[in-house]
Amino acid sequence: MACASLTFASLDACSKYLSRSFPAPFIVWIRYCMQALVLTLVLAPRMRLQLVRTRSFGLQVLRGLMLVLSSTLVVMGFRYLPLAEATSLSFAAPTLVTVLAIVMLHEHVTPARAVCVAAGFAGVLLIARPGSSIFQPAALFPLAAALAVALYQILTRKLAHEDARTMLFYTAIVGAATTTAMVPWVDAPPIVRWQDMLAIGLVGLFATVGHFLFIRALQLAPASGLASISYVQLVFATALGWFVYDEFPDRVALVGMTIIAGAGLFLTWYERRRAIVPVTEPAAVD
Repeated sequence: MACASLTFASLDACSKYLSRSFPAPFIVWIRYCMQALVLTLVLAPRMRLQLVRTRSFGLQVLRGLMLVLSSTLVVMGFRYLPLAEATSLSFAAPTLVTVLAIVMLHEHVTPARAVCVAAGFAGVLLIARPGSSIFQPAALFPLAAALAVALYQILTRKLAHEDARTMLFYTAIVGAATTTAMVPWVDAPPIVRWQDMLAIGLVGLFATVGHFLFIRALQLAPASGLASISYVQLVFATALGWFVYDEFPDRVALVGMTIIAGAGLFLTWYERRRAIVPVTEPAAVD
């Protein structure tokens, strides 16, 4: 899971580079097509029809659409925001999941959950700083992506009875089909440089390797134990943003990132200990 988190952070770094020249749907299309191809080659020979059997087809499709929406929004955020800040804002999803679980699943509001929600919101404010000269409206892109991921995770809870590999496969297929339909309507640059081709190839490679590692992690260990490890992606995103793009968060943003990660980690530990609402999927799903 740690290696998957590094791979996803590298995928985001390449997506940020491509976002300067290519529209977000095109970048997301490459990622999902490669993911769908690899999952088909790896899982289909062993699972066959079992790979696509589901009792909740509509929810599977809706869940996949939420992740496609999240991926597109976060790539749009990469175009305008530093890598670390955009990644951190999108990791506000676990806090939003708690809010949505209370509203949609009628879960009990405990003091610990209330504190985590408040802390996560405070971390978001420290990074985005609305009303200040540092604030950019583009911060709304990763925040909207976090909301889409939160809905995706709520749907994951509703599909807890399904095979995790089937859920990953539907996510990839829905993503590939949706973005393929979008590609003809977006404009690509007239000249594609060799650097762009290299980045496009790396996006496909990182998406493939990242999801393969993600699947293997889920096969070898409980998802509830892996969820906390996925937060190391914030560290990798900060390091890559610094070395590749010469972007390093200021002190206030670092405090906000720490608060968001801390709230998410504590919430994961708290839910796992109570064993009332299982953590069904780590936050490193990209």
